[in-house]
Amino acid sequence: MAHDHHFLSRLDRVTEAQVECALSLYRDEKLVRFILERANTPTNGRIAISLDRDEGPFIVLASDGHFVTCLGRGMFPTGHPVLSKAWLDRAIADWATYRAGLARGAERRAGQEGGLFHAVRRRAHTFSREDFKALRVVAEFVGSAWSAFQYRRNFA
Repeated sequence: MAHDHHFLSRLDRVTEAQVECALSLYRDEKLVRFILERANTPTNGRIAISLDRDEGPFIVLASDGHFVTCLGRGMFPTGHPVLSKAWLDRAIADWATYRAGLARGAERRAGQEGGLFHAVRRRAHTFSREDFKALRVVAEFVGSAWSAFQYRRNFA
């Protein structure tokens, strides 16, 4: 990802704590995508996120995830939807919960799945017809184990 120089040069408009908040968002591209999806930003649109109160300061984000600028207190993002600091805090908390759930699920799956079954499940969409024909021979021998694996994966 290319650096958003204009945004970075405008961080002198905010306090040190707000710089930390802004840079933590800047460094976490997946969180920014989550925020933009949750904010339901229009294509080619921009949103402003408040770092403190309704009067600013604000971070202005483009719908493609780039950081446009940082507006200091008293500067207003005219024409852009504004998300409050409380909204941002809720979104960050929801993202942390989502990531923790993904991590727990990955740990659980890693402990339950065998190597062959795990590989087949993860890469089956890339298999050719010949690969599936080869697997059919193996499936006759491990059919009951495969069924048990699928049941455990879907209903456990």
